[in-house]
Amino acid sequence: MFRLHVCLLALVPTLPLLAVPAGAIAGGHWAFQPLASPPVPAVRDAAWPKTEPDNFFLARLEQEGRHPAPSTDRRTLLRRVTYDLTGLPPTVAELDAFLADTSPGAFSAAVERLLASPAYGEKWGREWLDVARYADTAGETADVPLPHAWRYRNWIIQAFNDDLPYDEFVRWQLAGDLLAADGPPEQAADKTVATGFLAVARRFGFNIEQDIHLTYEDAIDTTGKAFMGLTLGCARCHDHKYDPVSTRDYYGLYGILQSTRLPYSGCEKSPRPRDLVAIATPEGRRLRTPWEAEKTAADAAVKKAEADLAALAGDFAASVPVVIAQGTLAPGAAATWPPEEAAGRLAVAEGETLQLTILPRANFGADATGLDWTISETGGEKRQWSLAGGFTPDPAHPVGAWAVLDVEKDPRLCLHYDAEFEKTPGMAAWRGVDLWPSLLVNTRTEPVKFQTLTMPPRSAAVHPGPRGGVAVAWQSPVGGAISIRLVVSEIDPGGDGVDWKLERRPGLGATLERQRPLVLASLEAVKKLAETARREPAADLAFAVAEAKPVNARIQKKGEPKDPGAEVPRKLPDLFGGALIPDAAGSGRRELADWLTRGPARDLTARVMVNRLWQGHFGEGLVTTPNDFGTRGQPPSDPALLDFLAGKFIASGWSVKAMHRLLLSSAAWQRDSAVHDTASAFPRRRLTAEEIRDTLLLVSGTLDRTPGQAHPFPAETGWAFTQHGPFAAVYESNRRSVYLMVQRTRRHPFLALFDGADPNTSTPVRSQSTVPTQALYFLNDPFVHSQAKALAARLQQAAPDEDARLELATRELYGRPATDEEHRLMATFLTDTAAAIPSLTEPERSIETRAAWLRVLFGTSELLYVD
Repeated sequence: MFRLHVCLLALVPTLPLLAVPAGAIAGGHWAFQPLASPPVPAVRDAAWPKTEPDNFFLARLEQEGRHPAPSTDRRTLLRRVTYDLTGLPPTVAELDAFLADTSPGAFSAAVERLLASPAYGEKWGREWLDVARYADTAGETADVPLPHAWRYRNWIIQAFNDDLPYDEFVRWQLAGDLLAADGPPEQAADKTVATGFLAVARRFGFNIEQDIHLTYEDAIDTTGKAFMGLTLGCARCHDHKYDPVSTRDYYGLYGILQSTRLPYSGCEKSPRPRDLVAIATPEGRRLRTPWEAEKTAADAAVKKAEADLAALAGDFAASVPVVIAQGTLAPGAAATWPPEEAAGRLAVAEGETLQLTILPRANFGADATGLDWTISETGGEKRQWSLAGGFTPDPAHPVGAWAVLDVEKDPRLCLHYDAEFEKTPGMAAWRGVDLWPSLLVNTRTEPVKFQTLTMPPRSAAVHPGPRGGVAVAWQSPVGGAISIRLVVSEIDPGGDGVDWKLERRPGLGATLERQRPLVLASLEAVKKLAETARREPAADLAFAVAEAKPVNARIQKKGEPKDPGAEVPRKLPDLFGGALIPDAAGSGRRELADWLTRGPARDLTARVMVNRLWQGHFGEGLVTTPNDFGTRGQPPSDPALLDFLAGKFIASGWSVKAMHRLLLSSAAWQRDSAVHDTASAFPRRRLTAEEIRDTLLLVSGTLDRTPGQAHPFPAETGWAFTQHGPFAAVYESNRRSVYLMVQRTRRHPFLALFDGADPNTSTPVRSQSTVPTQALYFLNDPFVHSQAKALAARLQQAAPDEDARLELATRELYGRPATDEEHRLMATFLTDTAAAIPSLTEPERSIETRAAWLRVLFGTSELLYVD
């Protein structure tokens, strides 16, 4: 669509140019006039035209005393149309089937097959991405990645495959997020993604927010070039020197962009992206539906566990405590109980519980309280129970005689065990669902520093929770006499004192045993819910735009934002009777999109796209400056034909595929490319960079036909790219070249070598160079070597001898049988090459020599050019 081809003769003879003086007003320039309705010209050779455009074409030739070249052969025709519509060569099977089908509709059937192929959207999507200056990086000094831009690329490809009407194609790219509300709901994500056209505008400088005016200029200028064929950016500093676009027009559009929230890409000054737009893609919904069901089940399990625990509330209420001792601990103080040994002697029943409760006085976060609590059996076996050494790391079994309780409401066991609490070696903790309340135990024989605490060896401490206290309970395994030794000390240097209370709770032990499995079930349910929450599918994000607060821009004198002039209301250009954007309309992007496709600029919009389609098939547009239909651009070589095609385009419902069918079925497009005296031949063209690479992948059998998605960029959390250390990467892939990562400041080596589009600016026509490094590429590059070797191995399996393999290779590469001369040259080449590598054994030697011969075939003009 947008490439410069080597032409043997110009497609259409050039008429004398209309003289348009610099600064001509809109009323005097052809591009700004309403579409004419030219009659289809009559021609002397009435048998030659196949379509109405042929009459325009032939009439011009007859006027000059020239005639069209004859039709090309069918082999060349299929190769030409297959590359034109898919960017790939026909396969041997496709060529054989086409040559065998001699019916009148054979070519039309081939066109329909190619238009229905996913490869069609990949070819023509790449053509539009040239114009839209698509890239996967931002372009500012650090050239940070754009991890979500690929969605716009893939949307463009799908839009061509779906034959989205071109007027909607335009509207979605400028205002899709606003149109999404119009429905249907399943289109909302695509419409939002389509605004990537604006979002991928280039960022500039070290601080992209400081240089945002340059990004707005890029968006305005690309909008003008892509849809109107006008250089609107020229009006940034002053009224356009040549076209009827004023500085007020420019800043009227600037206000529309300024009222739009562009996603923040990140830059050296502030590397984290933000303001990306969440979308609901089919894939996202597919992943989210089972997750939501799992989360619903996990929520229900947590609620059931809570209900089961709450059912024990009556048991706790029936357990009437008897206070043994209580007190208040001043900040930094310690209390010892009993004050006399006799006071600490008690008689307990088996299963009876002693509960020590610590209650915070003010700031729970600074109330770590040390507990040194030992209970000794005064008779019987003289057993002893120490709090610091009484806990085991197995929550499924009783922890000796001890338990830690959350006493915010009814006491609840804390059974969650952390062997290295907050990753502190030697520090263990028993806690509930939350971090606090907790029992902390230093299990080591030396002090352990934990947060602001220093825990003595083999010591224990408790920390209350944010809503209440913490308790430690000892459940007596014996019946008989015991003695108690208890030291309570505030060990947190920021503490403000605690209240403590020691109680006997006769019925608590049995209740805690009933509670234990329910608490474990609750912990498992909460854990399951947390794990489910962590697995929540990430929101699908698009590098797209959204509405911002509507504002009007001020003229920047000489384009300098630090020198503001008068305010300009948001408006459409006066070129076709511009209009102000109502305050209630928001940014005005919807009004701009409608103005281009349904308003007074519609005819120009249609002319520009039809010219791109003509260029894509004939190598050169009717207007040879496809991004500039202004007075400094070239006038159309056939204005009547251009208007006729634009009218047909609109009448078809803006169908791009319908225009393909019309142009490809014309006798003009089906001409031979060879020179025939004074005949007008079809222009021969070189393959684009993407077509070359994709062809090598296809013929080698290594082409991955699945669509590309996101690139393996580094995680955003680790971005530290700078002007002196910018992002740079080449991600190898066997997918089609449209899916390669496109970087702005450091282009992909292959695309740079073979004249790929410059992603820094709208590229309406590919440049073409012929340099020695291109020829050397086919001899030396590892990619070429790998594809040649893959094809050599495939030929080894597919054909019995070298002559048969050459026949298959030339049919794969050129679509024709091998010549006698090629057989002779190949035999000599293979013999000489095999002698040069005696160290290899069969079949490696055969594959290597054949691969060397294939590299020669890869670099030939017959492969690299389409006749």
